[in-house]
Amino acid sequence: MTAAQKLSLRLLFLPFLLAAFDAIATLYYQPGDYWNGNYNDASDGNPIVLIALRINPLLIIPGTLGWLIITWFLICHTAAWIALRSYVILIIGHTIGGCGWLLRYHSHGAELYAVIATVVLLIASWVIYPFLRHWSAEGTLRAMSLLGKTDVQENPRSIQTA
Repeated sequence: MTAAQKLSLRLLFLPFLLAAFDAIATLYYQPGDYWNGNYNDASDGNPIVLIALRINPLLIIPGTLGWLIITWFLICHTAAWIALRSYVILIIGHTIGGCGWLLRYHSHGAELYAVIATVVLLIASWVIYPFLRHWSAEGTLRAMSLLGKTDVQENPRSIQTA
């Protein structure tokens, strides 16, 4: 596996997992009348997802796949400063989105939210830490990995910001 592939896998795993969690929670916690065919009873905080749910629940599948493509593009093919900020926003957004359903509808929602948010924070911090020196870099993380500037084993404090 090349350095660019390792980088992509490292940076995309958590956003993809959380997007899937958010989509599954969105479908699972729709009201009972929604699943009896009354799609106007759809519930979601995202107006685009709400429109899709009111048309048909199966639209979540291509919508999520499209969102994953946008996520892949933002993280792998934009300047590092955009990619890293996108990573953080996606992690926070999907954690809140997916756990929000648990908080509202699950009997132990608050506890689950706390556990999931803590685990996500720890994993996301571990993933992004080696790249913090590129927080303001103009080049893509993919290009930097090909040049050997994003080796996750090196100490980020020992290298000057690009």
